[in-house]
Amino acid sequence: MKGKLPAGEVIDRAVQMLADLVPVSGQAARVAIDEVTAGLLDARFLVIETEADLMLRGEQALAAEARTLLGKPTACVGRDREIGMLVALFAECLEEPRAQAVLVTAPAGRGKTRVAHELLRRVRQRDAPALVWVGRGEPMRKGAALGLLGQVLAGALDLHDGEPIEMRRETIRARVAEDFSGADAQRVSAGGSPGA
Repeated sequence: MKGKLPAGEVIDRAVQMLADLVPVSGQAARVAIDEVTAGLLDARFLVIETEADLMLRGEQALAAEARTLLGKPTACVGRDREIGMLVALFAECLEEPRAQAVLVTAPAGRGKTRVAHELLRRVRQRDAPALVWVGRGEPMRKGAALGLLGQVLAGALDLHDGEPIEMRRETIRARVAEDFSGADAQRVSAGGSPGA
């Protein structure tokens, strides 16, 4: 082994993935991952399958599906009271339209995300359609002051990390065109203020 560095299975697999990575022109940098890594990722990460490999595309604000254990969804246990209160508050908002806010707090790992998943699942099962915009507060993230709003808008517009900027702009223009036309559509797409 003189002159050779030790390389384990993980390093060998990473080297092979890099060698097999097919460059795509016009696309932002991509993160190639293997099946094992994809299986270990939390549901909030968006993994896409290409012809050649798996790619980590970005992070979703709040995954639509609950966490799984060995590939099977886990039951939500012990949160019926809290979720029931949130569902009742949502129903109250439908009956008498007015703004409401709820702050759910708990130490890390105590089920806040699971409560949110279960609430969204129950809201989506109702007859009344609901448009749900979600963002995660992350104070350590760069630009945290407006980061939450950015996450909410990115989720509402179905924008993903790693997409080319022109693709994002076109998505925004198309969504704005659903509600505005002409000069107003251009102004809103560009982020202009009313009456500007």
